Amino acid sequence: MDQGLDEETERLYSTGNQAAILGGDSLLQLVKSEHEQHKQLINQHQGNYQSINTIIEAVANEFCMEVKELTKSRRGRGSENIPRWVVLYLCRELSQTSLKVIAGEFGIARISGVSRAVYKLKLILDADIQASLKALYQQLTA
Repeated sequence: MDQGLDEETERLYSTGNQAAILGGDSLLQLVKSEHEQHKQLINQHQGNYQSINTIIEAVANEFCMEVKELTKSRRGRGSENIPRWVVLYLCRELSQTSLKVIAGEFGIARISGVSRAVYKLKLILDADIQASLKALYQQLTA
């Protein structure tokens, strides 16, 4: 018996992390349609994460805003920038980006600012915001 690995086995293990579902796009779409409630989890296990820019653009479109308005914070006590909080929440949930990078992208000095914005969003969630959040979530995980 030969020692070592054959070329095919070596190529398989040299590619790094493997996708959870091996197969073509048609198989992946079939699995997603069969397990609709787990679509985001499937995307994560497949290594399909959204970029921060994609999330920012989707939120800007949903709330009819300019991208600059989302990346710049509003100052002052009691100032609410709900679309900004939504984009921070979605970046945290749907991208594989660290909190440090997310904070830097939005000009937030400390990573705790990202968590604080998400906390504020959860406190004021109403039906309208939830509907927008759900629509964005579905759009970005499709």
